[in-house]
Amino acid sequence: MRLTRYDAAATLATAAAAAVFAGHVQEYAFLAGPRVTAGLLLVTGLAACAVNGSRPGGVPTTGTYGRIAAGAGILAMLLGLGGVILGIEWAVTGTFAVTVLMWAVATTRNAFAVAPPPPVARRERPLERVR
Repeated sequence: MRLTRYDAAATLATAAAAAVFAGHVQEYAFLAGPRVTAGLLLVTGLAACAVNGSRPGGVPTTGTYGRIAAGAGILAMLLGLGGVILGIEWAVTGTFAVTVLMWAVATTRNAFAVAPPPPVARRERPLERVR
């Protein structure tokens, strides 16, 4: 498969998450607290996952990959909520790390996975006359 506009949009959302995290590390005034940073990372991470997971005709997210991706998404959500509610610094770092890891794995998978063939249209048989 090849990368599409969905991958580009997810990359932009992940780049926004990287900018938010970099601002937090540099202690910019509006990102100095872990709660604000964790909230913004949750929003950008959810946006990246929603965009990259909505590709029509893409490779289905099932099996082992689907379970791992779901587990990583739940982990990112829990870490982000921990950062928002409790204000824990390591939760902010964990949210960012899991978000970037999920983006990297999904983009790599989308670039090299083989798309399933399109469904074959069924031909209706003409109705037979009843005599």
